[in-house]
This record gives sequence, structure tokens and C-alpha cells, in this order.
Amino acid sequence: MRNREYIENKLDNVENALINCHRLVSTTAPVQDYKNAINKTIELVNEVRSAIDNEPKTASEIGGKN
Repeated sequence: MRNREYIENKLDNVENALINCHRLVSTTAPVQDYKNAINKTIELVNEVRSAIDNEPKTASEIGGKN
């Protein structure tokens, strides 16, 4: 995997965003703060998916074998 560090960094960002969501639930934060945190997390997941899609496929992935 060429972009292992990039993907690991993005996964760390997802984890931090989820920790922030947990913090928001534990407080009396406004609903908009929840929505913003959830949207940020969804965006990070999409970035990870995109990075994975950009990785070269292995022979077994191309041939459909696991």
C-alpha cells in the first residue's frame, strides 16, 4: 500500500471525530454541534474510501479471488 501513512492519518482523524461525538453526547452541546461533528466524520470516511480506491489492485483483487 503506497499511501499507508495517509490512510492511517485519516483513520486517526475519524477516531478523533468519533471521540468528539462522544464528548458532545456527554454534554449539553447544541444540536448543530452534533450535526457538524457527524458530517465531518462522514467526510473523513469518504476520504479514506477514496484513498483506498486510488491504491493499486493486487492480482487477486483483479481476478476476483480472495
